[in-house]
Amino acid sequence: MFKAVLCVFFLVQVIQGDTDTNQAVEDEEDLGLGEKWAITDENLEKTEQEISNFVVFIYVNWCGHCKSFAPSWRKISEKLNNDPSSKTKVFSAEIGDNKNTHNNRHITSFPSIFYIRKGEWTLYSGMRTEENLLTFIKKYEEDPTIDITADELEEYLSVSDVAVVGKFSSEDDKTKFENLSWKMQLPAAAVIDDKTRKDGISVYSNLEGRPHRITLRDLTNWEKVKKFIAKWRRPLVIPFNRDNHEMVFELDDVTMSVLLFHDKDEGYEQRLETLRKVARTYGARHNFVEMEMSNEYVKRFSGFFKLKSEDLPVAYIIDTNKDKKTKGKMSSTKDLSEKGIAQLIVDYREGEIEMIAPDDAGSGGTGGEGQDDLPEDWESRPVKYLTSGNFQDYALSPSYDVFVMIYRDSCPHCQQIKPTWKQLAQKYETHDTIKVAEMKSQHVKNVTGLEIEYVPTLILYPRGVDNIAQGIPYSEKGRTLTDLEKFLEEKIPTKETVEQAELKDEL
Repeated sequence: MFKAVLCVFFLVQVIQGDTDTNQAVEDEEDLGLGEKWAITDENLEKTEQEISNFVVFIYVNWCGHCKSFAPSWRKISEKLNNDPSSKTKVFSAEIGDNKNTHNNRHITSFPSIFYIRKGEWTLYSGMRTEENLLTFIKKYEEDPTIDITADELEEYLSVSDVAVVGKFSSEDDKTKFENLSWKMQLPAAAVIDDKTRKDGISVYSNLEGRPHRITLRDLTNWEKVKKFIAKWRRPLVIPFNRDNHEMVFELDDVTMSVLLFHDKDEGYEQRLETLRKVARTYGARHNFVEMEMSNEYVKRFSGFFKLKSEDLPVAYIIDTNKDKKTKGKMSSTKDLSEKGIAQLIVDYREGEIEMIAPDDAGSGGTGGEGQDDLPEDWESRPVKYLTSGNFQDYALSPSYDVFVMIYRDSCPHCQQIKPTWKQLAQKYETHDTIKVAEMKSQHVKNVTGLEIEYVPTLILYPRGVDNIAQGIPYSEKGRTLTDLEKFLEEKIPTKETVEQAELKDEL
């Protein structure tokens, strides 16, 4: 559950806005790597048997996101497929004629990228850049599991704060452990050869300065094995960074998460120790995560919380309970004493605090502060600034054709289209009737008749429209400046058509 929410918050929304798999197929140029490196329903099983490590780009030719990424995928292919020392081969799979490959993987958006090792598939969920994907491939082509003897155990444990060690009589269990270690990217995993030891998996941890070992003997259910490892390999407070962010996301039954945003100042260690004390009491069902602001990986996501330097340090609580109406909402406190953080958790559990949506959060993340007020120059800007207070009057103005983008600050696809949207606004800035505007998605709930399913949503309100529900949604594939201009030319009535309509009304 935590993964579902924080991936959206932090990363996520990498997949949001990708092309839906039900979209109609058109005849277009193939985006793949050619027949030699093509995965099909016919050769998939053979490829899995003959190639132990490979990565596949699953696409459809009509998908705009696939088209955008295809050149980067070709570069990755050329780099790795032409390198004899590469452990990973690169393939592509067009789903139009290969439905089994699609259906068996439960793919819901395109493109999708998987790494396959010894028949085990893992989905890539990061940013689709050449650099990030090469890092992902390098990471997953390594086997984290080694074989050790009983005599080597003590030395092995001394080089890692956390180690997962398994003893297996069954080759099948050993293979499952190796695959699970790979999928979870365990930093230290070993299979021990020790005839005096019973079968089972032990987690050795020294992360909190208190060495301990906990062992699971029942290996009949490997989903339970995964949860066991995920629970006991974590520190009380997880430092969020590029190397271990998967650890934050891997427990599905986490119902709430506390995130501490702070700098490495004189109070740094004291705040961490305080958070550990709270975690010892509440950590069974909740995540406790440190967001240290000098870390570049953390900085990438701090904008989602609308944090400013003067807001630090601050602790956020995020609801990830699928059974509660407040799922995905959050609150915060500046009281970082043990009592203050614990009280935030207790108030959350008892429903005593206001949990607000991320886009409603202002500076410091507290409800009711920093609401999005209408700036004085909202109409003089190239991109007109709308809120729930002026949306209806402006969008339904009889004098203007208003093209609106509804967006969210934390959405990568919204950020991607913003430069184009500004260019469009500048092009029509002096136009008599065409006005380009934007509104944050937090205001949608307060605009009667306005409903959206995703962001960014683009809606045109031509002159003459007198109802919010009559807006024309932009549903074209392309979002280039040319695409948007063409849409406006096709949908906005010309002076002649308006005059004809007025004459008809008079008659």
